[in-house]
Amino acid sequence: MFFLDFEATGVDPTFDRVVEFAAISDIGPPSAPPCFSTVVRVDAAFLQQHGAKAAEIHGILPEEIAQGPDFACAFGEFLSFVDGLLNTALETGTQSDADDEEGEPDMPRIAEVSPTVVIAAHNGVKYDFTMLLCECNRNKLPWQRMQQWLFVDTLHIFDAVRMDLGGCKKLQCVSR
Repeated sequence: MFFLDFEATGVDPTFDRVVEFAAISDIGPPSAPPCFSTVVRVDAAFLQQHGAKAAEIHGILPEEIAQGPDFACAFGEFLSFVDGLLNTALETGTQSDADDEEGEPDMPRIAEVSPTVVIAAHNGVKYDFTMLLCECNRNKLPWQRMQQWLFVDTLHIFDAVRMDLGGCKKLQCVSR
């Protein structure tokens, strides 16, 4: 499972641009989970005209954004990150439970079934997942590979649990 988050020039996925792309995986040790993060270069004129208000919130300076790769490159790096973790998961499976009955310890083995990629995001349906598809379309990147992935919006989980958060559905409210 990967937890996905974007920072952008605004909140309209059909118009605004990603300025930071980040993901963290639950594969690996909890003390140091594998993560991916990069600022994403946006056209300077677009950023100046449409990104100033968002920059007050996310705090990423235009100079830092200018140093990042474009979205196409950032997305390619993210796919490589996902592939690397999938390969790790395939290589670190363990023997079946039948072997445990014989008292032998679990031994590493190649998994028989490729793991499923699950992408989770808070408000993912309205924002993160839509932003990802819009950026792929804007940059003429193939997104068909993502059809094999599963997407989970944690906001929907909070709605289903019906926690009393005083009307706040932000992650900060849940942590309190």
